[in-house]
Amino acid sequence: MPITSKNISSKQKKSYDTNVEDIVEYKSRMKKVRNKKENFGSQNIDMNQYIISPQGFEGVMLSLYFLFIPYVTGLLFLFVFIAHVTFEKFFLLDFSSIFIVWMIGYEVLAVLILTLIFFSYFKYLLNSASKN
Repeated sequence: MPITSKNISSKQKKSYDTNVEDIVEYKSRMKKVRNKKENFGSQNIDMNQYIISPQGFEGVMLSLYFLFIPYVTGLLFLFVFIAHVTFEKFFLLDFSSIFIVWMIGYEVLAVLILTLIFFSYFKYLLNSASKN
C-alpha cells in the first residue's frame, strides 16, 4: 500500500515536520559556522610590511624592486652555481644580455616565493589543527 497523506497519522506528520525543521535549523547553524571559519586564502596581507619605501613612493620603489632584485639574484645565481664562486670564471660570462640574467633571477625568486607560500600554507594547517 503506497504511503499517502491519508495513511500518515497526525502524530507521524508532526514528527516529520519537527525533523525537517531540525534539519533546516542545523543547516543554517552550520552555514554560519562555515562562514565564520577563516581559511588560508582569506587572510589579509599588508604590503607596507614588505616594501621599504618613503610614504607616497611605494609604486616607484616597487618598480625599482621589480627591476633590480631579480637582476641581482640572477647575478648571484650565476656567480655561485655557474662560476663556482671564482671571479675568473664569473668574469668570463657574457653580461651583454641583461634581460637573460634578469630572467634567471626572476625564475629563482619565483621558486623561492612559491616554496615559502607552500611552507606557510602547511604552517597555517598545523596551527588551525592545533586550535581545533
